[in-house]
Amino acid sequence: MKVIYFIISIFIFLSCQYSNETNTVEIKNKYSIDLPAFLNSTRDLHPYASLQYQNRMQEFYVIVIDDIIDDNYSENISIDEFSKGLFDDFISQIRLINKSEIIKDKINGKEVRKIEINGNIDGNNAFILILLIEGDDDYYNIMTWTLKNNKQKYKSTMYEIVNSFNEL
Repeated sequence: MKVIYFIISIFIFLSCQYSNETNTVEIKNKYSIDLPAFLNSTRDLHPYASLQYQNRMQEFYVIVIDDIIDDNYSENISIDEFSKGLFDDFISQIRLINKSEIIKDKINGKEVRKIEINGNIDGNNAFILILLIEGDDDYYNIMTWTLKNNKQKYKSTMYEIVNSFNEL
């Protein structure tokens, strides 16, 4: 009988881990984003991120970094120039395997630039999706990543996360 309870417990535990449930997270009355319920809040992914969520067991991570748009950005640097610099800076810090072209898009009416990257970070091959969203007063840099061998499993979830972004 104990074996049956153990098997049921394991099944329930695993079912909860791979749930399609999402939670809407609101940050400082600035933006909201829908995250899978299997992610947990953390503070150790990036020192300047306003949002940091992870599931280390599933090797899945999400951060958002806000960057205030000031006169220098709005008058001198377009979203295309800013995103290219941001993406190039990130790529210079990893061992690049391959990358997509920068894609222009809109999310909830906001201009977006995005790129998909396959690279090696600290000896781990990773799939990374990076977006730059031009808000009313801030640029929002959303980065989500997982191990490269989890790309097919999580790619649609990554896009669901970033497409749920909403500036408040």
